[in-house]
Amino acid sequence: GEDGIMYVYTEKDVQGIIQSMVLLLPAMAVLACQLFAYLTAKIYRLLVLSLHADFLFDREKWSLTASVPAYIVFVVSYLFTLFSSQSSIISYAAINLLYIFLPVTAAGGFHGMFLTGGVQSRGRAKNRVPLIVLCAVLFMLSPISLFILLSFFGAFRTLGAALRSWLKKRGGSDT
Repeated sequence: GEDGIMYVYTEKDVQGIIQSMVLLLPAMAVLACQLFAYLTAKIYRLLVLSLHADFLFDREKWSLTASVPAYIVFVVSYLFTLFSSQSSIISYAAINLLYIFLPVTAAGGFHGMFLTGGVQSRGRAKNRVPLIVLCAVLFMLSPISLFILLSFFGAFRTLGAALRSWLKKRGGSDT
């Protein structure tokens, strides 16, 4: 710069970052609403349990799951972000959808990988160690890559289960 200080970003870079952030504001607003709704539901559940008003809801756990269409939208939006130009409206819309669906799909992938139907349910606890190490390394390198990996695990698991269910119904109706 003029005062002898070397700047990392030029003014054009800063303007590009600001423009990208403005275009991602819809996703950030939806994420804030999702977080608020999730925390409100958890606080409600905690208050109901602490006041011994169990009759207000079933005592079953409230699991956070994503549907098949949510995973399809996530995968398609991820593919659009990979293959579209960075400055197109389609790319920004796909990135917004990706960020909107990322928390619930990553939670579903984590649930599938570590809690039910994953490695633990098959009785192979020793196989969980490499997954935990991989998750820790990915979290240290880039947390978004960990969330995307978990999301794709949940997508493949959910889409595979839906496909198996559909094939089973279709095979059962033919006989």
